[in-house]
Amino acid sequence: MEQQRNRNVLETLEYASSFLVSCCCLSTQFLALVAFTQTLLFIRHCLFQKLIATITSTNNHAISKKKKRLVRHIFFPSLRMGVNRTVAVLIVFTVSAILHEVLVSVPFHILSIPWSFIGMMGQVPLVAITKFLVNKNPGSSIGNIVFWLTFCVIGQPMAILMYTADYQYAKLNREQ
Repeated sequence: MEQQRNRNVLETLEYASSFLVSCCCLSTQFLALVAFTQTLLFIRHCLFQKLIATITSTNNHAISKKKKRLVRHIFFPSLRMGVNRTVAVLIVFTVSAILHEVLVSVPFHILSIPWSFIGMMGQVPLVAITKFLVNKNPGSSIGNIVFWLTFCVIGQPMAILMYTADYQYAKLNREQ
């Protein structure tokens, strides 16, 4: 009886020690994987830091130049003509949406449905709806959720899909 109990204790110790050894091996492998990942991230950061800084500064410069031109040539003249400030902002936004539509649809020879224009002008009521929801639920992240859903899920990906479908449909009609 005592031999049986000693055998059970030895088996239990054997299982426990094998479990501990396997946990140590797995944790060592996990730590090695984490160290390797962090090293790759550091290398990527070092290699691409100048490139990312250049792209970001160029993009911000282009956006600020476009904004300055729209403000100078559309917004201020609208205000001088006696247009309300909100209406002047909507006029600038509409002109910007038209220009974006031209820049997207003309190179692809797709002039059927202005998806870019519809998407940009759809932001106007979305701003009002988001303000209402944020005022109704102060301190919540509802505004952030609405933005990311419309920007990453519904907005740009849907417009790209629609332009792709229109392009393929127009290409198919030209071939027939």
